[in-house]
Parts: sequence; structure tokens; C-alpha cells
Amino acid sequence: MNETVEKTQDEYRDFRESISYCIFDIESKLVQLAEEGRIWMIQGMKDLTESELILINHYLSDKRELQIYDFV
Repeated sequence: MNETVEKTQDEYRDFRESISYCIFDIESKLVQLAEEGRIWMIQGMKDLTESELILINHYLSDKRELQIYDFV
């Protein structure tokens, strides 16, 4: 796995745990990742909830033009 992708996924996991999986805070983080062009990096994580997947797919679609795939 790409080092940047792995770092982003680890940061996202740590964030979720630190906020006790509050969906409102998770949504804010997902918006931030989408605006930074990194939301696609967490899309394939195996430990995502259905709610997270719905939000990720929404923001990935909504902010597709901001995604930066050159990290890979």
C-alpha cells in the first residue's frame, strides 16, 4: 500500500476513535478529506460503517474534481 494512503487511513482511524465514532464529527472530517483531495484514500477501508460509506461516496461524487490521485 502507498505510504500516503496508509498514513491517511491511520489518521482517519485515530480520529474516529478520539471522537468516539460521533457521526457528526466524522462527517466534518470526511468533508475536510474531500476538500483536500484525499477522501478516495479511505474509500476501500474494511472497517468502515455503512453510514461512513454513504457519506464517503456522496462526498467523493460531490467533490470529485478536487481529488488528487497523484499520491499513488
